[in-house]
Amino acid sequence: MEESENNTPVEMGAFFDDKASTYEDRQKGRGPHFLHMHMAVAGALEETSQGLRILDLGCGTGVELEMLLGRAPNARITCIDVSDGMLEQLRHKYTDSLEQLEIIQGSFQEIPFQERHYDYVVSVFAMHHFPYPQKLELYTKVRKALRSGGVYLEGDYYVSPEEEEQDLARYQQLLKTGVIFPDRRYHIDVPFSVARQKQVLLEAGFSKVAVLFEGGNNAVFSAA
Repeated sequence: MEESENNTPVEMGAFFDDKASTYEDRQKGRGPHFLHMHMAVAGALEETSQGLRILDLGCGTGVELEMLLGRAPNARITCIDVSDGMLEQLRHKYTDSLEQLEIIQGSFQEIPFQERHYDYVVSVFAMHHFPYPQKLELYTKVRKALRSGGVYLEGDYYVSPEEEEQDLARYQQLLKTGVIFPDRRYHIDVPFSVARQKQVLLEAGFSKVAVLFEGGNNAVFSAA
């Protein structure tokens, strides 16, 4: 978790607005896993000329969009992110593809999704900021947004059960002491173990949950 200079957690939008212009270079500089995870999620899409409908949650600067459009060049993609700065970078990068993109600034926790509308919902490094109750609510909303036969794809980082409990305890302590508030969204990491991730997806109503890739602290899930 990155915090401000006085060690106070930063609200999500402000955090990424501040990092937007250097975000991709910073992440790529930390190792190959950043691009690999985006490629792994995009690579799980069927390769098709059909006009798939895709919902990208926490799209950021759109790292995976080129890969998604490479596999489904006629797709219509709804991109949601809380940071206007990140979305401005996305718009600049994808000037030639804007007619295929619906770009929405806001929290995907709060923005309603069209039900039974999407062939795929994807997220990459976006869900590790949510504790269990919020994730359960989000995944239930995601499942309802998928068409029959639709698939949710998530690439993120995961930790051991012991580390999961430690991070959750820290989050709860921040809430208890009033450092953060439950109705606001902060850049705080509350990553799950792989087993807990499977559990919450099944509890949200998905019947088929699979790990498509697992290596180090990274994994890609599919849920249908």
